[in-house]
Amino acid sequence: MNSAEFKYIRLDYLDELTGGDEEIMEEMLKLFLENTPVSLKNLGELCTQKNYEELKKAAHKFKPTLSYVGILELEGVVPEIEKLAGEADPEGKIPELLKELAFYCEKGVQEISSYFNKKQE
Repeated sequence: MNSAEFKYIRLDYLDELTGGDEEIMEEMLKLFLENTPVSLKNLGELCTQKNYEELKKAAHKFKPTLSYVGILELEGVVPEIEKLAGEADPEGKIPELLKELAFYCEKGVQEISSYFNKKQE
């Protein structure tokens, strides 16, 4: 798996986590493809509903998913969403953070999809 194919996804951590096992790495990338759109939709809905308790839990649950694909641009975003949700988002910052999260996750999804498409050619 060539990390030069990725601009946003950084495979160092995943490589370390799997001991360089490409099959496991690909399986985890596929899970990211499957789960990320569902997680983002859920986070957005919880924000709209102002269900901060569940939003905090959902953000917490999403952190490991992001860490293993290594999107550095999002390093502090999910913890910040989690923290603000715990405070009921006093300044209304969560929607903007969710937009940033969605933007970079979409970039990651595109890169991973492109990787698997090229692999099938």
